[in-house]
Amino acid sequence: MAGRRRGRSLVAHAGDGGVRSWNGSLVVRRDDTGLTLWTPTGDRVFRFFSRTGSGWRRPLVYRGPAWSLTGIPAPGAGREFLLWRGARAAGRSDVMAAIAPAAG
Repeated sequence: MAGRRRGRSLVAHAGDGGVRSWNGSLVVRRDDTGLTLWTPTGDRVFRFFSRTGSGWRRPLVYRGPAWSLTGIPAPGAGREFLLWRGARAAGRSDVMAAIAPAAG
C-alpha cells in the first residue's frame, strides 16, 4: 500500500464491473482466510475477497434486483447467510435469501 495513507486500501473504483456507483449497503466479514465484503448494486450482488486487505477479487454472487443487503455467518466454515430486497411490483418487494461462500 505504498503511497497510500496507512490502513487504507481501494476495493473498487466507480465504474468497475459496469457499476456506476457502489452505493448499496455493505456486509463485511473477517475470518482466518481473509476479508470478505458483499455489496448490492441495484441489479447484482458482488462478493469482494482479499487475504490481506489489498488486491481485492470481485466475483458476482447474484444477478437480479438487489438492495438493502444484510448477512450473518452461516453454519459451517466459510459461508454467509445473506438477505436482500429483490424484485419490486405494485409498491411491494420480494425478500431474497442465499448462502454464499465467504472465502476467496
